[in-house]
Amino acid sequence: MATADVRVEAGRVTGPKGTGFFWREWSTPGARPKTVALFVHGMGEHSGRYEDLGRYFASRGMPVFAFDLRGFGQSGGTRGHVDRFQDYVDDVLFFREMVGTRHPGAKVVLIGHSLGGLIALATAARHGDRFAAVTVSGPPLRLALEVPGWKATLGKILSGIAPKFAMTNELDPGDLARNPEVGRKYVADPLVERKVTARFFISLTEGMAETAASAASVRIPACIMHGTADRLTHFEGSRLFYDGLGDIPKALKLWDGFYHELFQEDEKEDVFREVLSFLVDQGLVAAA
Repeated sequence: MATADVRVEAGRVTGPKGTGFFWREWSTPGARPKTVALFVHGMGEHSGRYEDLGRYFASRGMPVFAFDLRGFGQSGGTRGHVDRFQDYVDDVLFFREMVGTRHPGAKVVLIGHSLGGLIALATAARHGDRFAAVTVSGPPLRLALEVPGWKATLGKILSGIAPKFAMTNELDPGDLARNPEVGRKYVADPLVERKVTARFFISLTEGMAETAASAASVRIPACIMHGTADRLTHFEGSRLFYDGLGDIPKALKLWDGFYHELFQEDEKEDVFREVLSFLVDQGLVAAA
């Protein structure tokens, strides 16, 4: 992977609702890119886990701008909390503006993983005119992970009376990728948040239902990817969403035997190439 010329810049900015956000960007010095990727990470994690992804695309002419979601990583906000799912969409739109300022005239592609994939699809359905394409991996359109009934009931009750009450999520680090080292690093990462609030749980549930029903509203090129052995989110949710897309350039890639984190699997460069190929086909990135 040619990454020697990639520069990483990071900073902080105050965003919607006065939240302080941490952001980073991978780019090549002096480049005037045609397209920039805006990347959205998953639940509990942070943008720093995507160093390989950032360097891969930046070294091929497409800078990657990423930020830590509110309540996660190095961004502000109550840990593991969001008041409503729409807040995530508003945050993406805020950073879309920031990317436009940093790269005037460049097109912006949304890339999201897991929760970030759900946010990316929701944003594309509601504000697709602001983006050139959307690519997602493992979006939680249908869960494979079973949330205990008592916890789901408790979450609904507490969302109204104690919305910031935190509960451990049901994620097993061993389910992230086939290489157990990925899970070990996840557990050891001090920026990973293992708890979410009652209101987060309800917001996610509402966001899943609304987004799953919004496929026909996506009017930009869309690439949807999912591991068939994903134990956290079910690939059938992605298949159904793909089937609901209209007459647009679209692709569905089901990675046989892969777990949830396609961008962290040992074969992640194959996944990166799949995304790159789709973007090349749309004329957004130059062919290598």
